[in-house]
Amino acid sequence: MDFVDSFTNLKQTPPAPLVAHFYDLLNRFLDGQGDEFLDLWHESDESTLYFNLDERERTADKIRLTFKQIRAVLSRVPVGTTLSAVQVSYHECADMAYAVLMEEARSDKNREQIVSEQRVTLVWRRVGNEFKVVHMHTDYYNRRTELLSELLRAYHPNP
Repeated sequence: MDFVDSFTNLKQTPPAPLVAHFYDLLNRFLDGQGDEFLDLWHESDESTLYFNLDERERTADKIRLTFKQIRAVLSRVPVGTTLSAVQVSYHECADMAYAVLMEEARSDKNREQIVSEQRVTLVWRRVGNEFKVVHMHTDYYNRRTELLSELLRAYHPNP
């Protein structure tokens, strides 16, 4: 099963504690209820944040600054965005963990609900006694593209 199929035939799994903790702190951070989310990032030049393949930040300091800028923008625009994740897969072994997710963003703007979806990959590394985020990658998810891809595979199956 390839990457696209894993989302077309999505099978939700219960969120791992690291995933649940990440999104709890992220939503609290974006709502202006604390900065604990920023402490989840590993203090390393290797920490990387990719937003929808167009934007990339390296190092924990730049990543924190990016999230602070996002929060500042959201605080000025009354949209009430909430992020939730559907876990597709989660793996943890020794000093590494990663999750592949489908993230849904719900925003209320002028009494109109706007919903967007994106794929997310999170990678943690154990630092001392705790896991720290070293990589976050998001890219847009388009159901029409997924459906067309699935239909084409059914029409022209691989030999």
